[in-house]
Amino acid sequence: MGVTVRQKERGKGKSWWVFISHNGKRSSRRVGDKAAAETVASKIRAKLQLGEFDLEEKKKRSIPLFKDFAEGFMQTYSAMNHKPSTQGSYRQVIDQHLNPVFGDLALDTIARKHVKDFIAQKHDEGLSSGTIRNLKAYLSCILSEAVDDEIISTHPALRTGKLIKKKDDETKTIAPFTWEEKDLFERTLKEHFPRYYPFFLTALRTGLRLGELIALRPGDLDFNGGFIEVRRNFAKGHLTSTKSGKSRRVDMSKELSETLR
Repeated sequence: MGVTVRQKERGKGKSWWVFISHNGKRSSRRVGDKAAAETVASKIRAKLQLGEFDLEEKKKRSIPLFKDFAEGFMQTYSAMNHKPSTQGSYRQVIDQHLNPVFGDLALDTIARKHVKDFIAQKHDEGLSSGTIRNLKAYLSCILSEAVDDEIISTHPALRTGKLIKKKDDETKTIAPFTWEEKDLFERTLKEHFPRYYPFFLTALRTGLRLGELIALRPGDLDFNGGFIEVRRNFAKGHLTSTKSGKSRRVDMSKELSETLR
């Protein structure tokens, strides 16, 4: 008989686990921080000595509901690995799409059919293939953590992406400015909104994302080299790295360089 407490992966912010070995049977459960794990372990030791602890029954009862595990996922894995903007996306997807379907299901009862029905439902709701693919990716990431934590042994969302249409029936068309529209836009800004002219000129001449434009600083401009160093992004109230995680250089035209200077 033995009850021990330790981390599967050492490091600050990593979860603590309670490991139980009793009558030739073993089990482990993620509890949270070290203090909580020690408290749970102490109670289990007492129940084992009194013969009041059934390992199989405890194992069965301790399988969390999807909504509870998803909340723990947000507080641990997502908080440590995702940018604030990505955390916000996960929160929105969990609240609006995943919990209404999977929330009240115990993790070990979620089957491939549930995932297939979820994908079909989102198609029926008229969501785009790209959106459905993202929803399925978020679901898969959460379930992967459940597999990694040994709460479930199989991943019900694996190889279900083939059910998502490769592309929508109606392709979106891009309608960029004509040269005449571009000139009219620039002249209007210059005449009526001169304060914003440099900002929109930079957008037109570089193609930077909105968050990248907002995050630009004077030190990112190299007038000698004639380029802009795109180092960061601004999303949902936070300065973060660029979408790719890497900086890149974008050329400045002569007019843009003179305007920004």
